[in-house]
Amino acid sequence: MSSTSACPVCGGASSCAMTVPFINTKPPIDKPLINFQTSYHACECCGAYFVHDMMDWTPAQFKECCYNDCYYLHDGDICNPEGDRTVKLVKTVNERFSQFKTGKHLDYGCGEGYAIDKLTKLGWNSTGYDPYHTKYTTPVEGRFDLITCVEVLEHAYNLHDIFEFFKTHLTDRGVIYTTTMVHDNLANKSSHGYFCPRVGHICIHTYKSLNIIATKAGMRCVHLNVDEHLFI
Repeated sequence: MSSTSACPVCGGASSCAMTVPFINTKPPIDKPLINFQTSYHACECCGAYFVHDMMDWTPAQFKECCYNDCYYLHDGDICNPEGDRTVKLVKTVNERFSQFKTGKHLDYGCGEGYAIDKLTKLGWNSTGYDPYHTKYTTPVEGRFDLITCVEVLEHAYNLHDIFEFFKTHLTDRGVIYTTTMVHDNLANKSSHGYFCPRVGHICIHTYKSLNIIATKAGMRCVHLNVDEHLFI
C-alpha cells in the first residue's frame, strides 16, 4: 500500500498524522501476540483521522485481530449486560425517543443485544444487527422509526454504504441516533484512548466529516454534543 490514502469519508488527500501501537494484550495461549505500529492519516479536507494500514483488511482479519475473544479486555462493556453503554442507551431510547415506542427500533452494531433485551421488556419492538456477533448477523428487513448506532461509526470505512442501509430501512418520520466522539477540539490525540486501532477505532470523525456523510445520504446531521449526533 502507498504512503497516502484517499479519505473514506470525502475522498480527500491525506498524510500520516501519528503512529500508535496495535497490541493484542493477553491473547489465547495458542495465538501469537500481535504487536505492530499503525498510522492514523489526517484528511486535509474533512479532518477525519483514519487508520491507513488497515484499509485493505478483510472482515475475517478484523474478526481475528480486533473482534476476537480478547476484545473484552479492551472493552469490558461488550460482555456486561449492566455496562454503562447499555444502561445509557436504554435510558436514552426509553426517555428521549418515547414518541417512537409504538413503532419499530433497530440497534445497528448491537453487540450481544443487551440493550435490545432490556428495551423489549419495557415494551419496545426492538431488534438488532451486528456483523461480528452471530446472534444478530442476519440482515434485517422492513423499516424502522428509530435506528440507534452507538459507538459504531468509528469502526467503519464503508460509512456511505452504512448510511445507504439506514436510508433504506428508515421510515419517513424516522431518525438515526448515533454516538461517536469528534476530535475537533481534542489535544494530545496520540495519548487519547479513543485513538486505538486494537479495538477497531479506524475512523475518528470531525463535525465536518459527519456533516459530509449526512449530505451524501441526503440527510442532515444535528450535533447534540461532541459524542451524540442525530441524522434526520
